[in-house]
Amino acid sequence: TALANKGAVLAEMHQLSQAVALYDEGLVILRRLIEQENHRELEPNLAGILNRKGNTLYKMDQPSQAIAIWDECIVIYRRLVKKEGRSELEPDLANVLMNKATALRDMGQFPQTVMLHDESIAIYRQLVEQKGRHDLKNKLTNAIEEKKIVTQVLSYSDEQRKSLIAIMKLLKGIDFSGAKIKSS
Repeated sequence: TALANKGAVLAEMHQLSQAVALYDEGLVILRRLIEQENHRELEPNLAGILNRKGNTLYKMDQPSQAIAIWDECIVIYRRLVKKEGRSELEPDLANVLMNKATALRDMGQFPQTVMLHDESIAIYRQLVEQKGRHDLKNKLTNAIEEKKIVTQVLSYSDEQRKSLIAIMKLLKGIDFSGAKIKSS
């Protein structure tokens, strides 16, 4: 995980290719420990690094590759949560589902996006309303709002959706971090 932490720092510094390389090194080590030495307790770490790698690939404008990584991550989290009762990993599963939904949305795959939002909302709703995880209320609200937007987009014509996707791609490439909004 030291490699993953260093990768996360590099990703924050926008050294994305170097971050991915460190994640890959960490993944090789973790896979060996899990698969060859049967250290299954490291599987949440594996899923966490996969999520970070997916996030970094997404930032590198490689949504298809990010989705493939997140798919592997989702498989691990679902098994740990649903088959092994690791309920503490439910927020992580919901988070990865939302990451994948964002990438699919950006690629114009709106029906699949809605399905992922539904699953994520169900997890967050249970955590907030039944398990008292009020710290996740904003994530629940965001998931619901994202689903509303995507559902609205599904009602658009094909031409309107294509235009929206083009606009989203343009906006994704703009750095608004130093932007100042003038009030009149």
